[in-house]
Amino acid sequence: MARAHRVAVYTSAFLVLYLLALFSVIPIPLIEADVSAQILPLIPWWLLVAFGSYSLWSLGWGVFTFRDCPEAY
Repeated sequence: MARAHRVAVYTSAFLVLYLLALFSVIPIPLIEADVSAQILPLIPWWLLVAFGSYSLWSLGWGVFTFRDCPEAY
């Protein structure tokens, strides 16, 4: 199975589980219903912020470690 297929399968599985938990079809163990109703809607925003932070760090690290080629001038 190609890497893209594996990522698609895992993403769709987690998305289905997330949506089932978000709409209270399946309960989340050890967490009360009102707490999960407050936390679950924020997970996509948290993932977006985490991805943005990683992207900014990756871009900054690439600029910091960029090598100049004196022979190119």
